[in-house]
Amino acid sequence: MAGVEQGALKVKLQAPPVEGAANEALLEFLAKCLKKPKSALRLVSGNSSRLKRVFIPNVKATEVSDVLDQMIKGK
Repeated sequence: MAGVEQGALKVKLQAPPVEGAANEALLEFLAKCLKKPKSALRLVSGNSSRLKRVFIPNVKATEVSDVLDQMIKGK
């Protein structure tokens, strides 16, 4: 987790952006953070871009924001 940049969460991954490895790593990371199954998360846009949008059903934006804020602060 590298913080927030221009209103977007910035995540640094070690997975290479080859054959969707980075996308999979991102979904796994977010699922673990939010304690949701990876299968519940879906990459909506940005499949081949550095800027991505992820859909997480049945989760309020405030819940995501709270969890990510705690992670950014190192809690």
